[in-house]
Amino acid sequence: MRRSELSDKKKNEIKSQKKNYIAQSQPPQLADLIFKSELGDEKFYSTNKVNVLSDIHSITGQLPFTSNGWNILAGDLSDSHVHDKGNVQGIAVIGNHEILDTSEMSAQELTQQYARNELYSSIDWSRLRIDDTKLYKKTQTILNQRYDGITWLNNESSMHSGIRYVGLTVPLVWIAQKTKYQQYIFQQLFKILGSDTATPTVIISHAPLCNELSLYPTNGYDLEDESIISKLSDYNILGFIHGHHHIRRIIETREIQKRKVFVICSIFSGLNHGIDLWPLLHSLDLNGSIVEAVRYLE
Repeated sequence: MRRSELSDKKKNEIKSQKKNYIAQSQPPQLADLIFKSELGDEKFYSTNKVNVLSDIHSITGQLPFTSNGWNILAGDLSDSHVHDKGNVQGIAVIGNHEILDTSEMSAQELTQQYARNELYSSIDWSRLRIDDTKLYKKTQTILNQRYDGITWLNNESSMHSGIRYVGLTVPLVWIAQKTKYQQYIFQQLFKILGSDTATPTVIISHAPLCNELSLYPTNGYDLEDESIISKLSDYNILGFIHGHHHIRRIIETREIQKRKVFVICSIFSGLNHGIDLWPLLHSLDLNGSIVEAVRYLE
């Protein structure tokens, strides 16, 4: 497994496209001011068969699109208590903004628990624990009530058209306690995968699991335990999907002990209303190779 080449060449590319770019610093609402919008509609209709999106951060109380396909939503969908009555079908994973968006705590209580100071926007996310199962279960329950057509996965899996989708709850990147947190994440993953090494599998999380499976590597977040690589190679993993970093949509390939997998990040903006994963999955079904399909999607 190799670290993303985005760290140098493509980061400079991104910086030239986005003014004052810092990963995950630019809210998606500003993306249309930075990137040239391809479609420009406030609300659009997706015809993608398997649509991949993340980091919508809706401030209107509704999702900005409808879809006749099946959607994979990699977290941070709402900053406005979005309710969707079945206009969008699919699965989603919990991001850090879902925790804020479903919290029953007052602003003062949130500040006391998570914030650096009295400003609600200045939250010290490092105080959030990856093993806070009570918090994530509560968040998941509220989200499932708000989104009629979406199943929120909280360290669990769902089958669709012969593919197993594993949704991991990784709301952010932890650096200071990387070893402990990566160990917990991969323990959860291997527990979900179990003894089934044959079923084609796609793994989704809001924040990436490690730099080697990230499209915007973060200093100090390389994979700590390299034995995980050999364990991953035992399974029929097709690829990984993440969000969180607010970069434009990117698809790359990685190698897990000479086995190619895809890594996708697909933030919502006027420039990107979703990547259709279907051609890539169809290519995998036909010949087991993802290289040509990735080139097609790019």
